[in-house]
Amino acid sequence: MKVVEKLIEIAEHEGLLLYPASAGDGVQGDAFLIAPPYTITYAEMHVLLAKLQSSFTRLEEELKEV
Repeated sequence: MKVVEKLIEIAEHEGLLLYPASAGDGVQGDAFLIAPPYTITYAEMHVLLAKLQSSFTRLEEELKEV
């Protein structure tokens, strides 16, 4: 399972858009980017982080099933 691809899919269902990236040598190591607008408010940051946390929780549950 490609973990970052699955996380991005889950985050989309939460209404959060993440961008795939690579880390290290570009082959080993998954990464993702969060690119909120420069005008993001504190309230919007809290919503973003809540959706990200929910996405990680769902990902963890799915990984346990594998």
